Amino acid sequence: MHWLLFLALMVVGCADLDPLDSLDTEHNLTNGIEEKSSLCTRRRIACEQECFETYGQTWGTLSPLYNACMDECHQGFMKCTERQRPHRVEPRPGHARTRTYSWDQPDSEGPGGYYGYCGPTAASNLLANMCGYLVPPSRLAECCFGLGPGTNPRALVETLNGLHDCGRWAVCHSDVLDGDPLDTLFEQLPAAALLDWDGALELHWVTVVDVHRTGGSCQVVYNHWGRQDRMGCNEFIERWSLTPTSLGGASIAARILTPFTYVCQISD
Repeated sequence: MHWLLFLALMVVGCADLDPLDSLDTEHNLTNGIEEKSSLCTRRRIACEQECFETYGQTWGTLSPLYNACMDECHQGFMKCTERQRPHRVEPRPGHARTRTYSWDQPDSEGPGGYYGYCGPTAASNLLANMCGYLVPPSRLAECCFGLGPGTNPRALVETLNGLHDCGRWAVCHSDVLDGDPLDTLFEQLPAAALLDWDGALELHWVTVVDVHRTGGSCQVVYNHWGRQDRMGCNEFIERWSLTPTSLGGASIAARILTPFTYVCQISD
């Protein structure tokens, strides 16, 4: 997910939309998970209308600008509907407790990657790992995206709570006053955690599936980008704290985010 320096706007969810209508579970998966998203179709139609209103009313297809604009609409549609699939990640010996799903993350869209897909991808991972639903991130994007960049925690929770038969979800905060913030997170896994990323100029959602401690070593195991990665616990805690010198720190100062935020299931 690419959060840029747009801190004035809050992301709004859309709890009235139910993208789980007639979806399959992991035991009854069909080609439906690869169907073109209605969101992509609506974006293409809106793009084509804008092209016509801006460049096509006088000369139509004779206008190079109109043709170039329509080509961008087509390329954007193809990118939006590109094939996405979940990967069944086998646990490393002694690490992740069970096999888990990790969805491919679609490329970001909009200027500078304004619409990053790590929020919808985290939602897809949680649905697959907690409820057995295989839902492509593109089908959750309309709920997760709002006025601001990317997906904020509240929008992610509203998306998950707007679905049927997948429990209740909440924005959770780890208790750092009583010790290690990973202890609280560990009790509610899998969960989606928001981290400083890529030089602290971006934020990124990951799906945490395990915290592995052995022989004085500590690693957090998390899914993103269709794979499973690990990070040392100290580095994870630092990124998760949204440090003052980062975009996350600026978001905290603007009271948009709080440190050690994650999204967890509070009841099934």
